[in-house]
Amino acid sequence: MSETGNKGDDMRIAGFFAIVLAILALLIPGRTSADWGYPFVVHSGKVYIVTDTVVASGQIGRSIGQVTRYSDREGTYSGNYSNTFPEGTRYYSIAGMEEQERIAVQSEEGRYLMAEYKGEYEESFSDKLWQSSDWLLAATVAIVLALVAGIWTQRRRIGRNQ
Repeated sequence: MSETGNKGDDMRIAGFFAIVLAILALLIPGRTSADWGYPFVVHSGKVYIVTDTVVASGQIGRSIGQVTRYSDREGTYSGNYSNTFPEGTRYYSIAGMEEQERIAVQSEEGRYLMAEYKGEYEESFSDKLWQSSDWLLAATVAIVLALVAGIWTQRRRIGRNQ
């Protein structure tokens, strides 16, 4: 193989690698610093809008979960998170009410605030992809290793033929 052919193959491999990296870059979840329009919590895949209504402590039922992630940056996250309450903030059922309708969120001041069900929470595709498993990282490493091995093997063949 001539030097020109070798450079052409290297350019094709480099181009393929650049395309793979560009696709992966598009899948990385973007974040903005915009504030959400209202305070909310996500519990078991459901969004609840936190109101100013205080729930009497006698109406508080069992603990049903807690905030596992706080973020004041607009985006989509997994798990039980909030744009207002810190990690560890507890969620409670309210006596006589279905969790599908309302839950109580314990504020830092110790009050229980009513949170009303808004709807199912939908994670973004890129969040699901990146959080679902380590397969994406493994696939990326495998592609890079395959490219490096291909280039190395090709250079060895060229070296033997000269």
